[in-house]
Amino acid sequence: MTEADWNRYTAPQPLWDFLRAAGKLSERKARLFMVALCRRIWPLLTDGRSRRAVELAEQLADGQATPEREEVYREAHVARLEAAVAAGWYAPTHGTEAQRRVLAAVTEADRNALTAADAAVQTLEENLVDAEGAVDDLLADTATDPQAERAAQAALLRCLFGSVPFRTVPLLDISLLTWNRATIQTLAEATYQNRLLPSGELEADRLTVLADAVEDAGAVDTELVGHLRSPGPHVRGCFAVDGLLGKS
Repeated sequence: MTEADWNRYTAPQPLWDFLRAAGKLSERKARLFMVALCRRIWPLLTDGRSRRAVELAEQLADGQATPEREEVYREAHVARLEAAVAAGWYAPTHGTEAQRRVLAAVTEADRNALTAADAAVQTLEENLVDAEGAVDDLLADTATDPQAERAAQAALLRCLFGSVPFRTVPLLDISLLTWNRATIQTLAEATYQNRLLPSGELEADRLTVLADAVEDAGAVDTELVGHLRSPGPHVRGCFAVDGLLGKS
């Protein structure tokens, strides 16, 4: 894949496959991408167990180990199974008549709840990088405009990686991170931590202030500054903020 291809694709799966094949897809980035997808359909995550799975996955992405993981994963899996029964994927009792009764009761809300529960469970999968990365078919099924949804997911991957997979030089001279008593790192950390919930998007005003500080420090990376000032959406794992925090 060329950088031009990377910037023009309007579906996430080719980008995800390229990142995996090139060895550029860390488990952290993979999990944060899945979290961002789940937050796009947050209203469909009507079961608190599924929402907790997404929140825990976000913590795990940042290395915040928790003894709750197995319990949360188990509960999220139960929620997914219950949604599968409600959506008619299988009947809780045997027999064709029972199956027909279950399927007849399926609603769009049931199907959407199963889709959301599936995505929530995947954020906690052990082998996330090897899993079907974008679950774009699942999420696109819940969208009124599936093509637009896939384009939005591709844009999220570009937010997470920028042109980093094609770079041979660092985003920023490391010496600039100590400028003005580490102002850039302080602002970047505040941007990372203070998100809009439940969407999980980074605050535009903080990103703009961060871009100003990077320029004031003498940085000349136009992609980094331009991305910070772009309309986004920006989420945790944003390549520009990550680059300023030394995250990968």
